[in-house]
Amino acid sequence: MKYWFYITITILLFYGCNKDDLSSFNNKKLVDVGKTDLYNLKPKSMFVSNDNAIVVVYHSNDSITNKVSINIKMYDFNGNLISETRDLRMKYGFCITQTNDGGYIVTGENEDKNACLLKIDSNLKNQWFKTYNYGYAESYGINVIQNQDGEYFLLVDKEIEDYRLLKTNSVGDTLWTKSYSSWTMDLPSIDLKSLKIRDFKIQDDKIFLIGNCIIQTDMNGNIEWYKKMYPNISEEGVLDNSVQMIDKNIYCLGALGNSIYLNKITINGNILWNKSILTGYNIESTNIEKTNDLNFVFATTDFSLDQYQTRIQKLNQDGDIIWDFQPEVNDQYERIISIKQLNKDYYVSLYSIIGDDYLSKKLVLYRFKK
Repeated sequence: MKYWFYITITILLFYGCNKDDLSSFNNKKLVDVGKTDLYNLKPKSMFVSNDNAIVVVYHSNDSITNKVSINIKMYDFNGNLISETRDLRMKYGFCITQTNDGGYIVTGENEDKNACLLKIDSNLKNQWFKTYNYGYAESYGINVIQNQDGEYFLLVDKEIEDYRLLKTNSVGDTLWTKSYSSWTMDLPSIDLKSLKIRDFKIQDDKIFLIGNCIIQTDMNGNIEWYKKMYPNISEEGVLDNSVQMIDKNIYCLGALGNSIYLNKITINGNILWNKSILTGYNIESTNIEKTNDLNFVFATTDFSLDQYQTRIQKLNQDGDIIWDFQPEVNDQYERIISIKQLNKDYYVSLYSIIGDDYLSKKLVLYRFKK
C-alpha cells in the first residue's frame, strides 16, 4: 500500500513542478481565433486591456465581397469570445491599443494602400474612421499613441525610406505632419546608409523614433538630435525593432541576420550596452513587452532547415535570461506573432499555424503560466 502512496506522491509532484509550463483556456490547449491567407500580421496586432481582455486584429477575405478586410475579436481571461466585429474599410490592422475612454484605436492600411485609423468603443462598435494619403507610395500605420488630452500621434511608413509622424485631434483630423527620410537627413554623419523607423515612444515631453537609429524630437516633431542605434553591427542596422522604456533608459529589441540583439541606451542616446541574446538559422522576434516586475518578455521563431521552433524568454534589465522555454503548440509549421502579459503569472501568445487545408494560416491563442 505504501508503494502506491509513494507512486501517487511522485506523480503529483511531477505534474506540480511542470504545471507552470503549459496552461489551458477552459481545458482547451488552444483557442481558435480565425484563418488568414496572408502573413503580414504584426506583433502589435494583439493587445491586453486593463481588465485582462485579449483583443486580436487579423485580416481575411470577406465571403461576400471577396475583399481582404480586418476582423477584431475580444476574449476574456479564459479564452471565451466576448465580442467581435469586421471592418471592410481597413485591409490590414498592424497595431491596436487602448484609448483613454476604454475603447481601442487601430492603425494599418486601407484598400487604396493608404494609412488609416479606426476608433472603436469598449464593445468593438465603430466610432470613426480616417485615412491619410501621401501620394503614389504605399503607406501604412506602424504605431499609434494617445496623449492625456485625447490627441493621437501616428507613425506612418511610406516604404521608400520615408516616414511621417502625425498629430491628430481626438477624432483623427490632422493637426500637423512631419517627414523623416533618407534624403533629408544626413545619414552618413552617423554611419548609416538607409533609414528605418519601426516604433516610437513619448516620454518627458520628447518623442523618440526608434529603428536603426534613434531620433529625438520635441512634441511638435522637430528633430533635436539623432544617433545610430546599433554601432559596429551593420551599416544598414537591424531589420525590425520593438521598444520599451523604463525610467530614463530605452530598451530596443531587434533582429539582424541570425541574431536577436537587445540594446540599452539612455534617454539622451548614450549606448550603455548591446547584447546578442539569441542566435538561430533564420530568426525573427516579436514585440518586447515590459512585465509587471519591470523586466521583459519576448518570443522568437527560428526557421531552421524546414524545422520551425518558437521560443519565449524573460530577461532582466541587464539582458540576462530569467527563464526560457519552447512551447509545443502544433507539430506542423508554427510562427509566434505576439506575446503579452495577462497578470503576474500568466502570459498569452498569438500563433499562426498551418490550417487543416494546408493553404490558409490558422490563428490561435495560447496561454501559459510562469
